[in-house]
Amino acid sequence: MINKRMLMTGGLGLAVAGVMPRAAFAGSIIHVPVTFMPKGGVVVSATIEGKGPYHFMIDTGASVSGIHDQTARDIGLAGITQKKMSGYGGDEDTVVYMAHKVVFAERFRQANLALTGHKHLPLTGVDGMIAAGFLTALPSELDFDAAEIRLYNQAKPDFSAYTILKSYRTMLNSAVSSNMVVKVKIDGMPVSLLVDTGATSDVTLFSGYVSRHKLWNKYPDTFESKARGISGEKVDVRLVIIPELNLGGHVLKNIEVSLTSPEVKDEFGSLYDGILGIRALRRFNLCFAAEKGLGIKPNRNFI
Repeated sequence: MINKRMLMTGGLGLAVAGVMPRAAFAGSIIHVPVTFMPKGGVVVSATIEGKGPYHFMIDTGASVSGIHDQTARDIGLAGITQKKMSGYGGDEDTVVYMAHKVVFAERFRQANLALTGHKHLPLTGVDGMIAAGFLTALPSELDFDAAEIRLYNQAKPDFSAYTILKSYRTMLNSAVSSNMVVKVKIDGMPVSLLVDTGATSDVTLFSGYVSRHKLWNKYPDTFESKARGISGEKVDVRLVIIPELNLGGHVLKNIEVSLTSPEVKDEFGSLYDGILGIRALRRFNLCFAAEKGLGIKPNRNFI
C-alpha cells in the first residue's frame, strides 16, 4: 500500500514546485484532459524537450515534482544539483534535473521546471509526479466526471455548487508548492488530513494521532501490512474498517483506514494528522478555491 510522499526540501532553493509562475497559457480557462490509473490516480501527459509524451500523476501530497531517474536520463536532462529528500518511509538522496521546455497536454508550456529524480518512486505506469501547485497555484477544478482539469487563469470560476471544507494550506518554503489540508471527522473524531491525490488509500493516520487516540489496538478486525514510502523503505501499518468519514456533511461509510504503527517516527504530526487519499477523493469532483480552501461535490462515483 503506497502512502505519503510529501517531500521536505531542506533548503532546495529552486523553483521545483509546480508549473504556474512561468507558464504560458492558451486562454483564460485551460481545459487539461486527464486519464485515471486503476486505483484512481489522476494522470496528465506532457512532452519534455520535445520528446514524449510522458505520463505524470498529479500528486497534491507532494510539494515538489519528480521523475524516475531512468526517464530523466532517457530524455537527456541535465542534473544540476543533489539533495536529500525526506518523507514517509525514510530519506532518499536525489538528483535535481532541469527541464527547459515542458508542454502539458498540448495546452500550456512551462519553462525551466526542476524535477527531483527518484530511484524508488513507488509508482507504476507513469514516469513521475507533478506537485500540488498544478492545482493550487490557480483556482482550479478536478472533474472526474468530465475527465479533465480546469485551470482558471483570468476567468472567474463559479464554485457555488461545491461544499467548501474547513481548510488550510501548508508550505515548507517559498520554493515549493503549497499543499491543502482539510479538517474533517473520522468516527466522530476531529482530524486534519492532507489532501493527497497521490495516495492510493481512503485515509492514512500517522503514528502520533494513532498513539494519542489509542487506535492501534482499538479495532478487533485488522490486517497487518506494510506501507512503502519515497525511499523504498517499508513501515508497519494496520488496515481497519472505520464506520464513517464525514467530509463537511458528506458521509462515506465503512472506509478503509491505514493506521501507522506508533513505533514509526511521525515526521509531519505538527502539520496534520494523516492523509486523505484518492480512493475517498475520487468520489467527489474537487475545486481548489484559492484562499477559501478545498471544495467537494459528489460525482458518479459517490456511494
